[in-house]
Amino acid sequence: MPDAWRLRPTVIGGETAPDDYVVIDAEGRVIGRIFHSHTAWVWTVGLPNPRAPSGEAKSLDEAKAAFQDGWEQFTALIGEERLARAFAELEAVHARGYGS
Repeated sequence: MPDAWRLRPTVIGGETAPDDYVVIDAEGRVIGRIFHSHTAWVWTVGLPNPRAPSGEAKSLDEAKAAFQDGWEQFTALIGEERLARAFAELEAVHARGYGS
């Protein structure tokens, strides 16, 4: 896993679930999620943008690698300005009490 991000157990309703993680960037922002469904590991970039990638993998390590590739391609595609706007949109949603 790169130094730029880390995994933290997902907390929903005060509870953590096994094999369910949020992806946190170096600045402490949630940028995605990786979790095990019934049949595969699912990864998704969690920013408000229709181009935000997601996919499935056979293992957690494969999901982390796929997330990294997806994140790099996504950020290169949308650029710094759109990335900053996406983070601002997320902050506005959280400020209104949604998505926390």
